[in-house]
Amino acid sequence: MKDQLYDFLTSIGRCSGGLFGDDPLLFYRNQKTIRGSILMQSGMREELSAIQRYDLLDKKPFFISVESYTQYFFVLTTSVTSNIIYQYDENEEIVEATDWDLKNYLRHIVNVYTRNYKIKAPFDECGELILI
Repeated sequence: MKDQLYDFLTSIGRCSGGLFGDDPLLFYRNQKTIRGSILMQSGMREELSAIQRYDLLDKKPFFISVESYTQYFFVLTTSVTSNIIYQYDENEEIVEATDWDLKNYLRHIVNVYTRNYKIKAPFDECGELILI
């Protein structure tokens, strides 16, 4: 069985077709570059280390979203529960599993952000997650 992240990236991949706009999913933000994305992932792993959540590092966290500038959402890509979304609260310096799996979190993003997004992305808009 493949993970929901793999399914998502292979089916939507570089372009969400405007479904998610450019907020809050990190890989569809226009200002990001590959180098910036890698540095951000590395920096967030350092944040987990700084709050002594070493148990999460070997499960290879992959940060997918940021909300309200301080709420980071990620999956643990090598965990048995790799579809579960975790939330890192930068203000409180805590990590908690949410009630969402990736599909339901993406549904949440569409309901909260996209339905209220004023500017529609052009059809050929793409993120840089796989542009090299």
